[in-house]
Amino acid sequence: MNTGLMKASWHAAFAPATVANVNVGFDVLGFAIEGPGDRVRARRSDRPGVHISKVEGGVDVPLDPLKNTATRGIITMLDRMGTTRTGIEIEILKGVPRGSGLGGSASSAVAGVFAANAALGMPFQREDLFEFALEGEVAASGARHGDNVAPALFGGLQLVLDVDAPRILRIPVPPGMRAVVVHPNVEIETRQARGILSPTVPLATHVRQSARLGAFIAACHATGSEVSLPKYRALLKHALEDLVVEPQRKHLIPGFDQVRLAAVSLGALAAGISGSGPSVFAWLPPGVAPEPILLAMKRAFLQAGIDDCRSYVTPIGAEGARMLASDG
Repeated sequence: MNTGLMKASWHAAFAPATVANVNVGFDVLGFAIEGPGDRVRARRSDRPGVHISKVEGGVDVPLDPLKNTATRGIITMLDRMGTTRTGIEIEILKGVPRGSGLGGSASSAVAGVFAANAALGMPFQREDLFEFALEGEVAASGARHGDNVAPALFGGLQLVLDVDAPRILRIPVPPGMRAVVVHPNVEIETRQARGILSPTVPLATHVRQSARLGAFIAACHATGSEVSLPKYRALLKHALEDLVVEPQRKHLIPGFDQVRLAAVSLGALAAGISGSGPSVFAWLPPGVAPEPILLAMKRAFLQAGIDDCRSYVTPIGAEGARMLASDG
């Protein structure tokens, strides 16, 4: 039987890892980082539906397309097109560790719909892919949150105003600002980390947290030489204090308070939990060397009993999803 696969070309896409929440923007703020990410190859098939033919990267992921973060959005994409005869075959190469807090589900979801869109002849614009990729987050955590999907798709620092009628704003990043990210070898499931959160927030805490989010956005919009002025650094430092989610989750990360203190004491503006954790990120202003901060954060994790950590130094505002080589 002719499946059509012999004539179909592979289309490969990459989507970067991300840091979500950024302390004061639970489910609405996130930025892309350089280095780790997921790759997905897709090709058109005459066999209807979505089929996973290979998974690499040492990560155990579901092979059921409805439960896999890389494929659930592709199913929705095909449904939107109204096609019943065309299918998609994909191969997944995981580069973001599972349960790392670095947006692995979003990276797979974005790379999946990006590659599939190319394999289907580009019927959708990049902006359209956001809604499809959100389905990957549903598969991973049961929730439609876009704070990882938006930066993985569009790059940079993104603010998600709404996921039901998608509205996304790119937030300017102060010149020269960098981030360090340390990922200890501990796995935290997103569903677990979301499940422990209280559904209510005291009014006074909500007011203070809202003010911090507003201050953070205002500080990021400061341009030119203003960003080097002490008042803007102080504003960012004060704004990046999470009063709501971090206090409820930090006990999941061994040594978190010491890791954060290690970063801040050496010049980081702030540090916090990346996504659901256990990765910890810190924002570094221009002129602050990242290496001593990384070493101090790793040392703090070691004192907490974790001697296996990956680390990254990245500009804040890395490139989003992109196509890789195709076999024609």
